[in-house]
Amino acid sequence: MRLNDTKTIECATGYRAAAVGSSLATINDPKSFQVRCESDCSYSGMKQCAALPCGTYSGLGFQYDAEWSAGRVYFQGESITVSCPMGYVVKGSKCQKSFVVGCADGQFEGQQSCVQVSCVNGSNSSCGEGFCPSFYQTFSDEFDQVLIEAGTGSNSLQKLANDVVPHGQQVLVKCIATHAPTPIQKYPQDWSDCPYIPGYAPGTFPASCNDCSWNRPWYCSMIRCDLHGLLGSKMIFYMAKDPASSSVDYIYYGQSAFGKCLTGYTFSQQNYTEYVQYTCGYNCTVNPFKPCIPKECGKVPPQLHASVDSNAVDKVLVEGDKVTIVCMSGYRVNGTTCDSYYTLSCVNGIFLGTSESSQSPRIMACEAFDGDGSQCNACPPIKNQKDFLHISSWSSDLQIRVNQSILVQCEQGYRSVLAELQNFPVLCNESQQHEISCTQYGWQSRYVCRKISCPVSSSSFQFSTIEPTGHVLFNQSANLTCNMGYRPGTSDPSESRLQILRCTENCDLTQAQTCQRAVCESFDLPKYAVALEKIDQNVLVNFNPDAYKFQLYHDQSILFNCQNSFYLPNTCNSSFRISCYDGVLSGFQDCFRYQDGTCTTCKGVTVANISNARAISYPHAISSTGMFDNGEFVHVTCMDGYFASSSAQFDVTCENGVSGYNLVCSNGTFVSNVSCNAATCVPYLQYSLDNNVLSVVPSIVKYQEYVNVTCKYGYRPSSTLPSSQTWFSTPCLSNCGYNISICQRVVCNLMEISLPLNTHIAPESSKIARHGDNFLVECDFGFSSTEIICQTNGNLTCDDGKSLQEGLCQANIPCGCGTGP
Repeated sequence: MRLNDTKTIECATGYRAAAVGSSLATINDPKSFQVRCESDCSYSGMKQCAALPCGTYSGLGFQYDAEWSAGRVYFQGESITVSCPMGYVVKGSKCQKSFVVGCADGQFEGQQSCVQVSCVNGSNSSCGEGFCPSFYQTFSDEFDQVLIEAGTGSNSLQKLANDVVPHGQQVLVKCIATHAPTPIQKYPQDWSDCPYIPGYAPGTFPASCNDCSWNRPWYCSMIRCDLHGLLGSKMIFYMAKDPASSSVDYIYYGQSAFGKCLTGYTFSQQNYTEYVQYTCGYNCTVNPFKPCIPKECGKVPPQLHASVDSNAVDKVLVEGDKVTIVCMSGYRVNGTTCDSYYTLSCVNGIFLGTSESSQSPRIMACEAFDGDGSQCNACPPIKNQKDFLHISSWSSDLQIRVNQSILVQCEQGYRSVLAELQNFPVLCNESQQHEISCTQYGWQSRYVCRKISCPVSSSSFQFSTIEPTGHVLFNQSANLTCNMGYRPGTSDPSESRLQILRCTENCDLTQAQTCQRAVCESFDLPKYAVALEKIDQNVLVNFNPDAYKFQLYHDQSILFNCQNSFYLPNTCNSSFRISCYDGVLSGFQDCFRYQDGTCTTCKGVTVANISNARAISYPHAISSTGMFDNGEFVHVTCMDGYFASSSAQFDVTCENGVSGYNLVCSNGTFVSNVSCNAATCVPYLQYSLDNNVLSVVPSIVKYQEYVNVTCKYGYRPSSTLPSSQTWFSTPCLSNCGYNISICQRVVCNLMEISLPLNTHIAPESSKIARHGDNFLVECDFGFSSTEIICQTNGNLTCDDGKSLQEGLCQANIPCGCGTGP
């Protein structure tokens, strides 16, 4: 184009001229625009062709293709297929069921409407769908007494003569009062037993129009009342009050029949009426509803010389009830020879009895037996024997003679065991049956029915304890308690740790729930903290990285460390541990920044530094090595004979003492509330067990302190001579004991001991004696004892290293004592 030339640009169909940069155009925008070539070689009047939308498409009652959505905007060339509802076609067509709507130049084209399709004379049109003809006219030969309700709602029921019903419409059919619905499968059955149709009132049923055909699963027929089904089998019915007339089982609506109770039954216990008239009514019910009930005989009257089954005492018996009467010893049933019991039955309001040998019902009683009884070798019924407990059944109710046996069955939860095995648990592998024999002394058996047991072992259950152990009897319980930190069948710590297990009839405890580890409430990452990689006990900790939440189970913990320049509140520590115990979380803290700089580390603290401080505060410490930050610690090991304690403690011994302690870095200094102090030694006498000690001073000493030990009179320390001191000193050792010196008896050396005048050691005496021992001495020649004339020897006692007695041989021997010339 040349300068000042113009050109008209036409937009394509579905587009309009819009401002440059516009994404959409409007219907009011022009279809073309004109541009001019300007002096700077640019175009003025420039626009752009933007798409012109048709907007969204909607139409109530129609169905659309799968790509349609309520908010979709359609553009040039896009289309949507619209389908008519069931029973409709495109207006103006014969069978067309759908049409296409397209977007063309900003407007929808091809829109059409749908109209209902009707049937011609009750048959389908060529399209195969439409209206159903009048229900009333279609089935007038079967439903001439039918009322129809069009649609749903509160419309009153009315006869619909010529009204047609469109496809998909449902009508409610109600039978007249004398009729009720009957399944269509039973057609042409002429009676109805008034079946229950869920969701519909009695006498009504639904019918629906489906593509010009009626779907009717029911039809109406005459109501018929089933007399025995309604009133029971204990009566007979007649059409008239005449037993000669034929009996009936059914009557139709409005008909009546007379009911008469069978023998032993009555309409009332107070007023005996022979007949009751019943009328069949609406919904197959009879009026009045009065069935026959068993006649009452009342309570069992007192039975002389007999016992009555305890289950029947004070019980009102009715027709058909029976009770066993057992005669006392020495009595028999009247009119029999050996019958010891009879069965009392309630028959038509009175009590009549039968026995083993007399089966015709009559009035029976127990009378004294006047024979010797030898022909009546029988046992009474087992059901009346109190000695046989927990028996549920037996093989015969007949009279059992001597030397006969019957098989009995133990109750559930019991087993047959030998009577003498009373103190042993009974398990399910034992038989549930055993024999009892009739003897001349009555029923006897070596077996009894005993309650079974369930074995209970604590090893069968993990993470729990159970009480009691051993065995639990049938239907009794054992308490299974999960260990601390565990819950039965759940991780919820709010649940009880206890579960009760019952011993079942299979000798097993009821199923126990597995004890699961309790879980603590989840928690967020503490503020300004990081989780260290090491996790206690090598167990996994639940961690959600998206929510940055942690969750611990029982006995789990995780170590956190404050970020640089952050510390725990009210302390200078930077690490802490969060733990879970029995569902309770502890140790959670947030970190804070200390603005005043008071939290510092212990710089340059080494083993040598700690060892040098021993002479000032901790003189007996031997320390480990390393560099330590604030909140970290070194462990100090005490020397032998020293333990970690405060200086005021005097009860720290080698048995309960702790060999070391921690020095914690706090504000640049290692501190601790304990130090290495000397251990306390055990009392000397308790340690030495020496009974020859007179005294020990002091009674309590610490490591390296001394005790002074004094021996009893006549005793010396084992390391001294008889003439030496009688005491010794010994220090408290690092093992809290002592170097033991024993107090021994003083030794008298007979070769060196000072003897009384005119005496010498007898040749047969030992050369050594100990404190308290006696030794034999002889008088010198020409001397004798001053106490006994002519006695020339005697005993002296060793006393604390010297002779105890003096003046033994101080008398001259008189003439006549010897045998000389």
